[in-house]
Amino acid sequence: METAATMNGKSEYERQRLARLQRNRQVMKELGLATSTTSVQSKPTPKAVKSASDVQSLRQSSRLAKLPRTDFYEPSTIVTRKSARLNKVDEEEEEDDKVETTTEVKRSRKTKLSPEEIEEAMASAEYLDTSHRPSSSSTTKSRSCVDIDAHLDELRSVWIGKVFRPPGTSGAMKETVMNQIGVENPVFSKYSGLQEFKNAIILFVNVGGREYENLFYTNGTATSAVSLDWYASSKAKPDSRAIQRLSTATEEREDFGVFLFLRFEGEPYLCCGPCLVEEKDLDPRPMRFRLKILNTAAIMTRAWKLFDQLLKGQREEEES
Repeated sequence: METAATMNGKSEYERQRLARLQRNRQVMKELGLATSTTSVQSKPTPKAVKSASDVQSLRQSSRLAKLPRTDFYEPSTIVTRKSARLNKVDEEEEEDDKVETTTEVKRSRKTKLSPEEIEEAMASAEYLDTSHRPSSSSTTKSRSCVDIDAHLDELRSVWIGKVFRPPGTSGAMKETVMNQIGVENPVFSKYSGLQEFKNAIILFVNVGGREYENLFYTNGTATSAVSLDWYASSKAKPDSRAIQRLSTATEEREDFGVFLFLRFEGEPYLCCGPCLVEEKDLDPRPMRFRLKILNTAAIMTRAWKLFDQLLKGQREEEES
């Protein structure tokens, strides 16, 4: 404690500060709050290192405490959290697996044809001379297919059952068909399986090769009625002009028609003539259309072996 003697030689400010401290200590002492003016700073206690055996004793929530002990070195026992949406997907997939094991899905199995079988079938077909085109009566200067009239008479008669082989060494299979149907060098999307003319819809279908979803339905033989499940592009919309026109093709009309062209992947197209929409499903993606080929007998007259091979392994037999 500072005394009057020890305060001598100090500045006025320092003497006032020490006097104030002394008064404060006296007040605290009278209140019973006096403490030692010195304190020993204790060293921090080092944290104990937990051993591997203490891992499971770590703090856990009440929910985790109810779960069985997990060995994190065995991945097969790890509990994985999933959202309600993912859990629902897993349940649906599991349910689908159960259905597939108990229910026979009505779907044809495709038979992969050898190159020799395809070559033999193609050699047996009748080919159209594509070096000559029918004269066009269209007066429009547009080269877009939607502005051009297709040759409906030829598509409904003389072209049925014929293969449209490109002239010379050209490998443009779809372009060859489009040149014959409309005008020379029309503007169209070569990647689309649906081509729209002013008075027609042309459908191009590949058979075999990759896993195409198109399926044929017959009542036993290719010479009888044949129907085809055709799927639109996943990007196609129900309210698009082409889909709307296709949807209305439920009966024959003189001024409009839907025509089908089939081929083995990489080979020229076979003209299968006109077809009608038997049923349609516009809700899923892609949209599905059941098409009935109208002139199967005419196809078989000119290309029976090729047509039968195109249906082979992709024909769904209807029960009599």
